[in-house]
Amino acid sequence: MNNKILSTIIGTSVLAVTLSTQVDATQVKDNKSAIESLKTLPQEANARALFNKYNVIETKTDELGFTHYTLSPKVKGKVIGDKEIKVHVNPQGKVVLINGETDAEIKEPTNTVTLSKQEALNYAFSTINTTQAQATNIGSDVVKQNDLNIDASTNKLVYDIELITTTPSIGHWNIKVDAETGAIIEKTSLIDTAATTGLGLGVIGSYKTININSEPSGYSLTDLTHTGMLATYRFDAATGNGNLVTDPDKTFNATNQKPAVDAHYYAGRVYDYFKNVHGRDSYDGLGSDIPSIVSVNTINTTNDYRNNAAWIGDKMIYGDGDGTKFRATSGAIDVVAHEITHGVTQTSAKLVNQGQAGALNESMSDVFAYFIDPQDWLIAEDIYTPAVAGDGLRSLANPDAYGQPSHMSKYLNTTADFGGIHTNMGIPNKAAYNTITTIGKEKSEKIYYRALTQYLTSTSTFPDAKNALVQSARDLYGETTATSVKAAWDKVGV
Repeated sequence: MNNKILSTIIGTSVLAVTLSTQVDATQVKDNKSAIESLKTLPQEANARALFNKYNVIETKTDELGFTHYTLSPKVKGKVIGDKEIKVHVNPQGKVVLINGETDAEIKEPTNTVTLSKQEALNYAFSTINTTQAQATNIGSDVVKQNDLNIDASTNKLVYDIELITTTPSIGHWNIKVDAETGAIIEKTSLIDTAATTGLGLGVIGSYKTININSEPSGYSLTDLTHTGMLATYRFDAATGNGNLVTDPDKTFNATNQKPAVDAHYYAGRVYDYFKNVHGRDSYDGLGSDIPSIVSVNTINTTNDYRNNAAWIGDKMIYGDGDGTKFRATSGAIDVVAHEITHGVTQTSAKLVNQGQAGALNESMSDVFAYFIDPQDWLIAEDIYTPAVAGDGLRSLANPDAYGQPSHMSKYLNTTADFGGIHTNMGIPNKAAYNTITTIGKEKSEKIYYRALTQYLTSTSTFPDAKNALVQSARDLYGETTATSVKAAWDKVGV
């Protein structure tokens, strides 16, 4: 028996490899052998012949001793964006899964570099109707990234720029600028929104014990008990700045403090969940601060943002609700959990906000919202339609009841909403419900976290997610649990 792949699990970009007994030649011990493992891919996979175009850009070893290599193709030293492949290796050095863009084409870019980084930034700021001098980001830099890469969709050299602004308007943007002409190749809003909506009094009238900090004038909603500081601000629409929420005594119970109390308290709960259950210190695993800004009720002074909450790259923002469709959106722990999980995804799988990857991004946030708030299967039930009891914004158990498909036969093909991400998320949500009700919450949350942080790539599809979760179940609990996870996805037609 020669040393070839014997089986391929379904999925256009996920390959689960079963190697022959001659494992020595296929063992992975370092970056070089991880790259060479691409030669074991099927003949039809482009990465097999082009393996020497790939570079290892990240290596992580997890708590089980598995090593996960992330590879990206390069041309003339420049990374081709969103074309990564992951090689997953067990503690014995054997490849257990290769997934990602194994069919990516690698070509020479069709343009040259004539613009400087600063010139590209000027074009980027112009397309969001501001200048670098005018733009600010509370507590952080506006420019989070400005890298010269190759855009895979256009095969052009681009400056890949990430901007986060709180003035003159709230925004989190990924902008790709043609490195030769300054043309805007792509402009994508990265604001992950949910159309949702001491001692502190929260939105629905319950008192909570909150971590606060002493200030010269009293106390502030500043939590210093974690590696990352949790601080809560109230947005001032007139100035575009956030003012730290303070009180002369240790009881935050004023009416206008209620949204801030819940934002502050629930951010701590979410932080504690990821740290205590998964060992992840803050959203990025690096102990970064998480600012929360409440009363963000308008954007650009005109757009009504009262009924929204969002993760914008390095902070949370919340609207106060209109009182009819939503209470203040910080008043539900599952909404807070959903949005902060976008930060976890942003710094792990990096799922793009488009198509099935975008739907997975939204679904992962809902699933972890359930893990953090497992009292029912609804999302945002504490703040949605205050006058109507017992409803919510979405349901993992019954997506169809809220206008979402629960099976691939009902998949919505559309160009709206970035490919229907807030609709088609119902399919992976239902698969998660099937999984949890079969193997239990404790196993499920470990499996989902492992899949999100170790196996998924930025362009993963529903089949990719299925295979990543099956492999994670196999890693953690063995073949019986892996079979149950597979069956959960089979039931939704994936």
